[in-house]
Amino acid sequence: MRILTLLLSALAFAASAQQPTAVKTTVDVDDYAQFALWQDVKISPNGDYIAAVTWQDGKKVLQTFNTTTMEPIHAIKFRGANKDIEYHWANNERLITKRLFRSEKNASSNTVNSYSVYHTYWPEFYGVNADGSHPRYLQGLKGGRTNSDKISWIDIVDAEAKTDDYMLAVGSPYDDKDDLPVEVFKVNVKYGRAIKHSTSPVYSPKFLTDKDSQLRFVTGYDKEFRVRSYILKQDKWLALDALNRRTNQSFEPIRLDSQNQGVYALYSRKGGPRGLYWFDLDSGYRKKIFQHKQVDIDKIMFDNEHNVYAVSFDDGTPQTKIVDVENPSAKVLQLLSQELPEQTLQVVSQTDDGNTKVIYSFGANDPGSYWLYDVKNKRFDLILKTRPWVDTTSIAKIVPMQYQGYDDLPLSGYITLPLGVDSIEQAKNLPFVVKVHGGPHGHRDRMIYDAQAQLYAANGIGVLQVNFRGSGGFGADFRGKGYKRWGTDIQQDIIYGIRSLVDRGIANEDKLCIVGASFGGFSALSSSIIAPKLFKCAVALNGAYDLSLLYKIGKLKETKLAQYELTLSIGRFSSKLKSISPIEHLDKLKTAVLVIHGENDSRVPIEHAQALQEKLDKMGHDYEYLAIDNMGHQFNNAEQKQQALSASLRFIQKHLGLVTTDDQAIQP
Repeated sequence: MRILTLLLSALAFAASAQQPTAVKTTVDVDDYAQFALWQDVKISPNGDYIAAVTWQDGKKVLQTFNTTTMEPIHAIKFRGANKDIEYHWANNERLITKRLFRSEKNASSNTVNSYSVYHTYWPEFYGVNADGSHPRYLQGLKGGRTNSDKISWIDIVDAEAKTDDYMLAVGSPYDDKDDLPVEVFKVNVKYGRAIKHSTSPVYSPKFLTDKDSQLRFVTGYDKEFRVRSYILKQDKWLALDALNRRTNQSFEPIRLDSQNQGVYALYSRKGGPRGLYWFDLDSGYRKKIFQHKQVDIDKIMFDNEHNVYAVSFDDGTPQTKIVDVENPSAKVLQLLSQELPEQTLQVVSQTDDGNTKVIYSFGANDPGSYWLYDVKNKRFDLILKTRPWVDTTSIAKIVPMQYQGYDDLPLSGYITLPLGVDSIEQAKNLPFVVKVHGGPHGHRDRMIYDAQAQLYAANGIGVLQVNFRGSGGFGADFRGKGYKRWGTDIQQDIIYGIRSLVDRGIANEDKLCIVGASFGGFSALSSSIIAPKLFKCAVALNGAYDLSLLYKIGKLKETKLAQYELTLSIGRFSSKLKSISPIEHLDKLKTAVLVIHGENDSRVPIEHAQALQEKLDKMGHDYEYLAIDNMGHQFNNAEQKQQALSASLRFIQKHLGLVTTDDQAIQP
């Protein structure tokens, strides 16, 4: 079986009147701006076909292959702007896709200026056979065949047609800002006809089906935002009182067991890292299967009978733990781990008989690869590389880091060393960039290939990534330590992290910059204000600089649940929000700033960047500004990412003194 490769077209740089002054770089930014070529690989139930999401001509498509030869069969293309594609095999031949279609939506009348239109995305469902035959628009913004009023389709619950040609999908009335009522429909996968199945008894529901694809279970929030679970019996949702008494906010159901007697869930009783538990549905009795002392479980692996056999977690390095050594799938995973001892392996898809499995491997020195394993013939073949253009021998070294916060809170992070520096002992007096992750709650950094960090490292710049308090993956207590501490304790965690590298002689205190997107953009400015002499430059992408605006414009104001989570994160008192909003403290800012924002960002609308730009102009502060056309809160294509990466690298090189007078990049 051969490795499938595609030729990548070079991306032309899109110039802008607001683009920062060009400075030549030492490496080709294009290679680091490219998205993963392959993702979300799944095999059909009988193993005849493989499907994967990929890129063609700057657009996301769903490509199908013949499993035996890996010859491409058909590319399913979508109209409009790029957003994530979700898909499922409905049966041996048919694929069901869920895609977000962009449309314009007016913001509320209390916007701060005339910018009152932003973009939102509506899900659409589409059905097509693996060979491209019988394409059909099923449900979405353009409507569909349903016995209910016009609804907004939200998600696919279960696409596998075990008995009939239907899938289970959920939706709610258009413009319903309270997310209720959410209804479950049986949608015919050939023609799109939808018949109402049931109505959710909770907000923000998560439904589970049994191994026969029958709807059985739901969990979500009640009106007081307490987690509540129900079971479906005789077409009625019945509250699981015993289970509800034993669960809390950390409870996240994953799958019903093979006998429908219990549910596997991620859970922590006392706010620590979430482990894998089994809960009896009748009594609420819980049994711990595996729980790590420091970190949450990331992924749970099940066989086709809903039996769990392995879990993955990241406690500094990604790892997989076998929890049922006698399970045949576990034995396969153990065998394959010996073939790739330096990689983390996950089973991401398999045939109904379990004989053919799609394995995903990744690690600090591997951006990711997909393999096909034939259990019967014991054949293990590499089929797709996520980034085939990456020379794995030229990936910069990533080193885990442990340190203490200002209040002695144990913290962790990762150091990406400049290319050519092979150990932390060799790292001396280096220029460094602090790269702050978004969220901040529920997100974390990991020891995996990070294209932006690798770009900086290839240009002789070290990168620090910190899992500050409030980050996800370390339990509810750790996450809660970041609530209402966005502009204070979290920033101190970041500052303490880079200062520890300076104290150890690893980082040069005169050559430090900070970058980040979303919350990271907020943090880039906030940390620069709190420690005005620490950073020479700050790059802020899609950041919120006036926190009070999050309650007035953008998607975060649209639902009660989003408002609840926002209040939990930053509070509502205007005086408090003002005290931690960087736009209110620019008089303390000494750092050069590059502001980058997507013009179509609906989560943090561009008004944030424009207000910051206006105030920096009045102050005469050193800054540069780049608005990226048609970009939302995330990059839609590689061209947008290349614009941002090129601008940030040039800005950092300029302010860290890594360029000569003739604008040639130099080695530090």
